[in-house]
Amino acid sequence: MNNLLINTAKRTGIIDSEALSAWFAENAGDRRRADELLLANPNFTEEAVLKLFAETMGLEYFSEVSASDVPKEFIESVPATYAQHHYLIGIRKDDDDELTVICSRPFDTSSVDNISKMTGLPVKAAFASRAAITAVIDVAYEQKSSVIEEVAEELDSQNLDQLVDEVASSDDLLDVVNRPPVIRLVNDILFRALQLRASDIHVHPYETKIQIRYRIDGILYDVLSLNRNVLPLIISRIKVMAGMDIAERRLPQDGRCSVRLGQREIDLRISTVPTSFGERSVLRLLDKSTGLLGLDELGLWKDDLKKFDSLLNHSHGVIFVTGPTGSGKSTTLYASLQRINSTEKNVMTVEDPIEYQLGGISQMQVAS
Repeated sequence: MNNLLINTAKRTGIIDSEALSAWFAENAGDRRRADELLLANPNFTEEAVLKLFAETMGLEYFSEVSASDVPKEFIESVPATYAQHHYLIGIRKDDDDELTVICSRPFDTSSVDNISKMTGLPVKAAFASRAAITAVIDVAYEQKSSVIEEVAEELDSQNLDQLVDEVASSDDLLDVVNRPPVIRLVNDILFRALQLRASDIHVHPYETKIQIRYRIDGILYDVLSLNRNVLPLIISRIKVMAGMDIAERRLPQDGRCSVRLGQREIDLRISTVPTSFGERSVLRLLDKSTGLLGLDELGLWKDDLKKFDSLLNHSHGVIFVTGPTGSGKSTTLYASLQRINSTEKNVMTVEDPIEYQLGGISQMQVAS
């Protein structure tokens, strides 16, 4: 990549090619990415660096971005905090089949790919400065509101005491016709989390508001702020779904339930904990329709896979699998169980909860 950038600099004059070559030579042992390395040089502006990468990679560079070009699909599918954290925004012209994802990190391809998964649209990358992207994010998200905010406003305008009696169970997240607004609100929060491939939903009460947060790829993002007055309704709805005691507000509770999203079955592990500002809840999402991965599909390096496979074939011992929420601990363990499962072996598990049923394995549920 360094030589390609130097050649582009020679051809275009965007950055002095001799200065660029000298900077790379001076920092030959630096392990930072090329874009980070160039931006660390005070003589290279962010605009020049990004233009150089755009020219080298055959991508477009935007000096300015208009909020009017940001489509509704992007605003409703991508949390503002995700866009801000990764410094990216999506635009779409009337005649475009693709969503152009404008970012300021040339090597952050995974975040750009995630936008395609979130929006369901094909994407292509482009570059712009962080300042330009941040400015358009602020304007675009201020101009548009999602269904969740509209339902939340409807909740605020109604008699909350009467609505508590209307909290009921609904199996399908798409079944929202004639449902009380609290059910529509919670269903929308769940539906949006699944769209964004979130592993957890956090309901955090504060002194004056409720903050809804999604954990996506191990990082928590703020997605919605609500009036604190609706907290009892949201928690009551969640408790009904999980079979918890609605009247108990002083002790922690745990529960689980299953919901449907069309033909997809989603398992929820739910906990509530009392805090000084009201009950806090965490919902862990498990989309069973995604199926199980094999050991070869986990993305392990070839040498690491060989070593791990060797460990699984030992006749005795202990393997610890650790990592943060959503990092793939359960996925790794279930893949490992599938690898060692055979008719010649008696395989037993102790789980809380049993997330997937595995044929040929005796799985025991242990009470938490």
